[in-house]
Amino acid sequence: RTWLPPPFSVGLFNRVRGTTLNNIVVVGVAGTIAHNNGISWYQYQQFFDPSGQPNLLGLSTREKMVMAVGYTGDRAIVIRGRK
Repeated sequence: RTWLPPPFSVGLFNRVRGTTLNNIVVVGVAGTIAHNNGISWYQYQQFFDPSGQPNLLGLSTREKMVMAVGYTGDRAIVIRGRK
């Protein structure tokens, strides 16, 4: 299989993680969080900010959980997601 970046990608991803070919998550600049289910991409718009903040640097995935960490301004942030 060939991995194709999401259609909204501007090349500002900091981390890519996944548990299987149908469970891939990317995080990056401007609060970019996106998930691929093996067929299509879904971007979580509630975290996206075109001003460039937050900047998500770390990512961990498990079968039913995702943790993203980073910063916005001078504050650390943690975003947790579950299925």
